[in-house]
Amino acid sequence: MSNALGTGCLGLSILSQSRIFPKQRATQRTCVSLSVADSSVVRFSTAAAVWYLDAPEGVQATKAVSPDQLRSSLERTLIDYPQWVGQLHWATHVPDGDHTQRAGRLCLTYGTPQDPGVAFNVAELPVTIAALVPPVSERVQGGFWDATQLPSGELLPSTPLPLHDLEEHVGLPGLMIQVTKFACGGVAVAVKFAHPLADAQTVARFTHDWAATNRAMVLGVPLPVLQPVFEPQNLDRMAAGDIDAAHVDPGLLKKSRALPRHRYDWWATSTPHIPESLKAATEVSAAEPMPWSEWNVQAPVSHYIIHFTAGEIQRMWKAAQPAASAQTVYVVSRHDALLAHVWTLVNRARGLAEDDHPVHLNVTLGLRSRVSPPLPDSFLGSPIILGRVSMSGRDASSESPSGIAARIRSTVNLFDTEAIAALLHDMAHDLALVRLWNAFLGQRNFLVTSWMHLGLYDVDFGTHSRARYVEAVMPSCDGCVQVMEAVPAREEHPGAGDNKEGGRRKRWYEDGVDVSLHLNADAMENLTRDPLLRKYEVSSDGRNEDLACVEIGCHAPDVIPTLT
Repeated sequence: MSNALGTGCLGLSILSQSRIFPKQRATQRTCVSLSVADSSVVRFSTAAAVWYLDAPEGVQATKAVSPDQLRSSLERTLIDYPQWVGQLHWATHVPDGDHTQRAGRLCLTYGTPQDPGVAFNVAELPVTIAALVPPVSERVQGGFWDATQLPSGELLPSTPLPLHDLEEHVGLPGLMIQVTKFACGGVAVAVKFAHPLADAQTVARFTHDWAATNRAMVLGVPLPVLQPVFEPQNLDRMAAGDIDAAHVDPGLLKKSRALPRHRYDWWATSTPHIPESLKAATEVSAAEPMPWSEWNVQAPVSHYIIHFTAGEIQRMWKAAQPAASAQTVYVVSRHDALLAHVWTLVNRARGLAEDDHPVHLNVTLGLRSRVSPPLPDSFLGSPIILGRVSMSGRDASSESPSGIAARIRSTVNLFDTEAIAALLHDMAHDLALVRLWNAFLGQRNFLVTSWMHLGLYDVDFGTHSRARYVEAVMPSCDGCVQVMEAVPAREEHPGAGDNKEGGRRKRWYEDGVDVSLHLNADAMENLTRDPLLRKYEVSSDGRNEDLACVEIGCHAPDVIPTLT
């Protein structure tokens, strides 16, 4: 289609819009109750990522990322993901029903003529990818780069997601994809899910499967066998007690509410129009009002990608180890050390070094590995919760790295299998689930999600090259941060997915780490000028220290709290 359907502020033109269905479409109506964890994130922003791909070399590679080829492979991939074409909606509230019929529970229905399908847009942008994303050498050399102008808002389809306002949903797809062609011949592939359907791990799993299918079709080899697990109630079955009973278990409720989590009420100060299926949620006492005075939502926000080398991560970890005399029963990980360092920088940049009131690090915790037995990596949905690490602004700005990292690790360790089982019981009974946010942003809060071990740079649609950049799309809000491995420096073939070199599994930080930070513009300027930012940088006479540090720590335990 040659005529543009619409244009964006950068001159983006939408060339075509369509709805995609599996080549073999389901004809039997299926209604699946989502988990309580899925239902708890209906107010979250989208789960989305953008792959910026440089111009492909050769006829075969060019075909691999052509819209027609990607559309065809998507139709084939959806045979194994038939639920993605379905309709996300509220479950019918049944006052005396089971836990899936309480107010604020979600369902996904597919296999009907009314299925909305997957939105698939084709667009073009009259700029080069290089004009938007510097080459990796520049991004790494500078230590950080300003990503505020990344056009992810235009590269993602603009169609609203179902239940974006808690009500509108009919005909709105829960998965949207846009393929954008650049003036240089490069392509951006953007994937956007409604958050109840996908966390980062699900986004990665689906995109890997789609890319592998596309690659096989282009090469003319057998298609991969895809094995996603879409059984949301498997998570709810991990709850302690009887989640279908009329009343919550007081002991389990007490254990759940003792976990360090914010419990803020969206409706405490302003009640929106409430759909009939959510009326019962207005009849319960939910929680505290949002502390809006701490968050200036009108203030400009900068978005920077801060790169730390493997050597810096290693030195952070060494500095974060407890003193020899300390009595600890847990291991402080490199991830803990990184979060401690960045949180310290943010609190200093916000001018909280002399503040004795609480500040909070809100961490996103994945549940797949926290339940027993663990759920497989292929388990789809959004099985995540939010926890909270709290300290005074003064302590979180000036306490030793070991003290802050230890606070992070000890807090994360509270969310063990027994505690998660109690929490799931509480959530299954909580009629106010749709009203709650277990985090906040602004001056005193910091919300982190980690996209580790997802192999996003290994996604290969058939070009046999890595993406120039993979953007985990986060809302541009003060205090929102995402952590991910940097683009691999070595030239091994992407798409293998095993992240191994010479038989040895690479550690997550070996190619460096990118911290995607959204922060108040004034605070961001303070942070980039803070000498503490590069405290762990290689000294001028330590050119080989990065590799040495990696090898020194190669057998040390490194616990990552499964943040997704």
